[in-house]
Amino acid sequence: AETVAVFERGELEAKIYRGMNPAFVRKVWAKRRATRPPIDLSSQRAAKLAAQIEVGGAKAIIAQVALKHGMTVEDLTGSSRKRVHIKARGEALKTLAATMPHLTLGQLGMMFGGRGHSTICWILGRKKSSQKPAHKGEN
Repeated sequence: AETVAVFERGELEAKIYRGMNPAFVRKVWAKRRATRPPIDLSSQRAAKLAAQIEVGGAKAIIAQVALKHGMTVEDLTGSSRKRVHIKARGEALKTLAATMPHLTLGQLGMMFGGRGHSTICWILGRKKSSQKPAHKGEN
C-alpha cells in the first residue's frame, strides 16, 4: 500500500509518494527474473544430499563425544554453562574441526545451538593475538 501525502497551498496541490513505486518495483523484478540463469536441479539435489550426509556424520561425532562423557546430545548443543558441559562441548568442537576441516566456523556454531563464529573461534583457541612485541627492537 502506498502512502500519499497531499499538500494544499492555495490552489497548488502536490502529491509526494512515500515508499517505493509499485510499478517500478514490478519492472525491476521482471527484468531480474528474465536475466537469471536457469537452475540445474540435479546438481542442486546432489549438493543437498551431500550436505545431509555430512551433517549426519557431524551428528554422529557429537553423539559419540556425548556418550563418552555420559551426557546427552542436548547437553552438548544446549546453552548450559556447567563446566562439564563446556569441556565436553569443546572436545566435540575440536574433534569436528579436525575431522571436517571444510566446515566454516558459522556452520560449526549452528550445529552447537546457534552459537556465533567468534564463540567457536574462542573455544577452538584460534584467538588472534593483538599483543605488541615485548621489546620494540625485536622483529
